[in-house]
Parts: sequence; structure tokens; C-alpha cells
Amino acid sequence: MNNQAHPKPSATRNRRWPVRIPMSFVPWIIAGALFATNIFTLLSVQAQSTGHDTLVAVMKTLSPDSFDLISRLRSQPAPAAEMKKADDLVRQNMTLTERRKALESTIAQLQLENSQIKIQKNEAASRLEKLQLEHTGLRNRHIALEKEQIALKELSVRRARTVKTVADRISRKLSIHAGELITELPLRAAPYVGVFTLVAGTTLDIKSDCELANMLNALVLEHREAALDTHAVCQYMNRIPPPAQVWSEVKSHANSLTIRAYQSVERLGPH
Repeated sequence: MNNQAHPKPSATRNRRWPVRIPMSFVPWIIAGALFATNIFTLLSVQAQSTGHDTLVAVMKTLSPDSFDLISRLRSQPAPAAEMKKADDLVRQNMTLTERRKALESTIAQLQLENSQIKIQKNEAASRLEKLQLEHTGLRNRHIALEKEQIALKELSVRRARTVKTVADRISRKLSIHAGELITELPLRAAPYVGVFTLVAGTTLDIKSDCELANMLNALVLEHREAALDTHAVCQYMNRIPPPAQVWSEVKSHANSLTIRAYQSVERLGPH
């Protein structure tokens, strides 16, 4: 068994070991320091001189080889490609800024146009709604007018039929009346009433009946119905007998008591 005393853990933790940097990391450290120095050099000349002197002092304490490496790297100017790249980045940034401003202006213009379009759309929708209401009103009015037209047409047809029926009845009665006037003319003649007066009155009656028949026929034709037979009434205008014929027929219907009176009337003068 090993009787050698082992150090206590607490004593081991309190012991500080020296930190050693491998020599392979030194060039990378130098390069990083050089890069930082270049950044400060671009910012100000004073920072460049201070950083360079500090770095040189540090490198002198490290090793002669490291100092020579840093001196050679520090004496080399920045690559032109990197400077051009930086300028390109600046120009691209400015271009992007201008484009962003142009896009913002375009977006603002589009938003304004969109607002105007919305207003116009709302106005158009309002006008469309009014037109639809007017169209509905006109359509209802049109339907009402069609119904009214149908009702008036039916009423016109019924009225035309009524006019036709009444006109036919009146025309037939006028025809019968005119015929009766001609037939009863000798029977209505009397010695104390002149035959000429009876014939003239009968002529006026038949003429009035003919004119009334023609007026009824015009009314019927106005209602687009079949024409009346006005000839049945007006034909009696040419059938009125002369007064002499009427007087002869009066005497033919006289009896033995009235014949002497008629003969006395004839001796008084012509009728």
C-alpha cells in the first residue's frame, strides 16, 4: 500500500497554474490586433498612431519574429478591392434609400387613390341603389298601367257590345216606326186635317229616324263593331206616297156615312 500523503482537494483548488499560450495561436492574435488597428486608423490619425505604438510595444515583449511579422503586415496598405467593395456598399445603400423613399411615395399615392376609389365606389353604390328603387317603382307602375289597360279594354269591349245591342234595338224600332207611319198614313187622314200636312209630318218623322240610325251606325263603327242596317230605316224616305194617292186611299177606307163628307171636301178645293 502507498502510504504517501495525498494533497487535500481544497489545497489543489487554491493552487494557481500559469497560463501558457501556444505559439501557433500567436500569428492569429497578431492578425486580429492588426485588423482592429486598421479600423481605428480609418477613424482617426491619432488613434492610428496610438494603437500602432501600443501594438509595437506589446509585440516587442513577445518575440522578435512576431514583431517583424506585425511590422511587415502593418506597412502594407489596405487592399483596393476591399475599398471598392466598401464604396459599392455605400452606393448600394444610397440607392436602396432612394428606392425606399420612392416606394414610400408610391405607396402613399396608391393609398390616396385607393381612398378616392372607395369614395367613388360608395357613391356609385348609392346611385345604383337609387336607380334600383326607381326601377322597382317604374316596374310596379308599369304593372299597374298594364292592369288598368286590361281593365279599360274589357270595359271598352263591354261598352261596345252594349252600344251595339242598344243601337240594333233602336234601329229595328226606327224601321218598324217608319213602316207604320207609311202604312197608317191613309187611316190617320181626316177631312179637317189637310192631307199635305200629314204627308209633310210623316216625311219629317222618317227623315229624323234615318238621321238617328246614321248617328247610331257611326257610334257603332267607332267602337269597331259591325255596321247597322240603316237602309231598313232610310228606305222609307222614297216610299212616302204623294198627297193625291193618300187621299185616294182615305176615300177607299171611307164608309157610307163619311163618303159624302169627303166629297164635300173635294168640292171645296185641292188638298
